[in-house]
Amino acid sequence: MNLLRWTASFRLTLGFTVIALAQAVCGQTPDGPKLPASNSLKSAMILEMEQLREKAEQGDLEAIRLLANRYYSGSSSVPKDRKASAEWLAKAAKLGDAHAAIQLAYRHDRGDGVERDPKTALGWFERAAHLGNVQAMWTLGARFSEGPVEERDYTAAVEWYRRAGEHGDRGAMFRLGQLYEGRPGFRKDYAEAAAWYFRAVELGEVNSMVMLGLLYEDGKGVPKDDEKAEALFLQAAESGYAAAMCYLAEFYCGGCPQPRNIEAGLSWYVKAAEHGDSDAMFELGAIHERGRSIERDMTAASDWYLQAAEAGHPRAMLRLGQLYLAGEDLPGDPVAAFVWASLSDMRGDKLADTVRDRAKEMLSSEDLRSAHALIEEWTSRHASKNGRGNGQALNPAAATSK
Repeated sequence: MNLLRWTASFRLTLGFTVIALAQAVCGQTPDGPKLPASNSLKSAMILEMEQLREKAEQGDLEAIRLLANRYYSGSSSVPKDRKASAEWLAKAAKLGDAHAAIQLAYRHDRGDGVERDPKTALGWFERAAHLGNVQAMWTLGARFSEGPVEERDYTAAVEWYRRAGEHGDRGAMFRLGQLYEGRPGFRKDYAEAAAWYFRAVELGEVNSMVMLGLLYEDGKGVPKDDEKAEALFLQAAESGYAAAMCYLAEFYCGGCPQPRNIEAGLSWYVKAAEHGDSDAMFELGAIHERGRSIERDMTAASDWYLQAAEAGHPRAMLRLGQLYLAGEDLPGDPVAAFVWASLSDMRGDKLADTVRDRAKEMLSSEDLRSAHALIEEWTSRHASKNGRGNGQALNPAAATSK
């Protein structure tokens, strides 16, 4: 509810309450009879509610909104009645209240005071969107592009995201860019993707900075331009966005035949790692293990792999398992190899089972029991942790409707 609506609502409530409480202080109803002092305040509240209902029944939109809220929350004078609340919201929506329409959509989605009905919810989302509610437009775009496969409609998704984007919603602009970069069943158009990313970047949307930077780096939809790519990655990274720090570090560590700037790349990977990014930790391990443009350092490599593994990174777990199994760069330890490969397998790494099974062949029954105890202990200790895992995923929270 915007400031004007809130002010009107407050004045309406205040007016009703002042009148009713004044009568209550005098111990009188509007018709004059004296009331017991203990009942005065309650009677005033009931009177205020009756006046509010009368206004609502006359079509006063602010009164309807207030009545819907009162029934939803309940009070000493108004019993909680979510069904009645929804009925009053429907009246407000039919009078053109977009906020009421989207509230009804969410309630039908959850089954909150009404029967859960996704189709009815979709209808209310559409009504709210047609009434100009940008959040509803964004939600429709997300439903048609991210919902169950059988319900996806990318043409409709683009239409609703486009409407939200035209209203200045930077999250919708980012999602449009993603769609035009290519989704199964939808045409690729890198130039259109770049155009929407560019608009989102102008509004400070960090995911779009990264994606537009990648397009400039690859020359897709825009002329290849490493300077613009670097500037965009840097802009996103300096906002404190760990995934962008990784992309910037990868940009600096890339290049042929030599890295563009290995020192800067390592520095940004370390900054991302300090923000808890397990991909950055893994990459630091790999860089120190390979020794490309820096001195090979297996102590540093294993330390970074261990940090990434402790953060839940499956490839780091697998690499530790491989190193402990091989017993060359790290001391041979089949128990540690089995533990880390098992944890990696539990997190979906398809190569981990081979290492796990090879390590298992080297274990005694007692070793195997110890290994399973370590796995159980690690899993219990990290139950509440969730590393970003494979891939440098963009931040969903930064791409929601804004």
